[in-house]
Amino acid sequence: MLSGIGPAAQLAFHDVPPLVDLPGVGEHLMDHPVVDVNLLDKSGHSLGWLRRPVALGVASAFIQWSLRGTGPLTTNVSDQIVW
Repeated sequence: MLSGIGPAAQLAFHDVPPLVDLPGVGEHLMDHPVVDVNLLDKSGHSLGWLRRPVALGVASAFIQWSLRGTGPLTTNVSDQIVW
């Protein structure tokens, strides 16, 4: 609410000049706990294939996915690659 958009009384209490009195802004904010887990995949089925050479790896993965519907492109690709 440092932008000045929110409940005018609360903004004024924190010495923020209210630009728009908009009740309800910031009322249901909460922190979400996050746990990062990094695993080393020794099976050879991780996204480590992207390391080298990238163009060949991507082309190969695309062909595998196109023909069989399998391979590394069937993941959500949110895995982290450890370089």
